Amino acid sequence: NILLIGNDSRENGEDGRSDAMILLSISSRTKTIYMTSLLRDIYVDIPGHDGNRLNAAYAFGGAELLMKTIEHNFGIPVNRYMLVNFEAFANLVDAVGGIELELTRDEIEYVNGYLVEYNILTGREQGTDNMDLSVADNGPAVVHLNGPQALAYSRNRYLGTDFGRTERQRKVLTAVIGKLPGAMLSNA
Repeated sequence: NILLIGNDSRENGEDGRSDAMILLSISSRTKTIYMTSLLRDIYVDIPGHDGNRLNAAYAFGGAELLMKTIEHNFGIPVNRYMLVNFEAFANLVDAVGGIELELTRDEIEYVNGYLVEYNILTGREQGTDNMDLSVADNGPAVVHLNGPQALAYSRNRYLGTDFGRTERQRKVLTAVIGKLPGAMLSNA
């Protein structure tokens, strides 16, 4: 079990909150990878602290306390973790050449909205990587997303519930994992 942690650090560090947590379980028996999203706002017992939201465990004691909290509350041992911030996530998607996903017009609109903050944080000109809304005028459309666009898509918390947000995160990771073998040959 590998815990994938997406933190919301804006300073390229390990500070911030665990904005996204996905448990990646790899079965050597079935050769299958399972992704289980852990909702950041779920209320849990945090070892050495009072009960709080799951993402507070990371804020209190980093990845180690978050892993202990997951094992304590859910009985799932976590063997390793991988931590990424905004830029590392975007760079991962770019390293595989971007991904293709089906997006609605509303989702594209929110991608463009989230790109505003990313462009400010990275010193890029506003409007950089904005997507054309008209591609989805007649319904959902398959579009190519680069790293910043995939990050913006994954961060959207305004369309649907938190379950929709975590589903978007898993869709992006599934697309990236699917492209890893080919990307390793051309961009190790």
